[in-house]
Amino acid sequence: MKKNKIIDQICPHCQGKGYTEIRDCSGEIQREETCVFCVGTGNREQGTDNKLITDN
Repeated sequence: MKKNKIIDQICPHCQGKGYTEIRDCSGEIQREETCVFCVGTGNREQGTDNKLITDN
């Protein structure tokens, strides 16, 4: 019997940091905010385009 595993992938919005940098017009970092796409985990939310691996 085959088992399926969900492999977490790095969040493309924060590059796995769990937060995003808010910059001003000159490019200086003003503050950091928790990434709203991964909710600070750094990984894509389960079930949203995660890679599905099938064991043989």
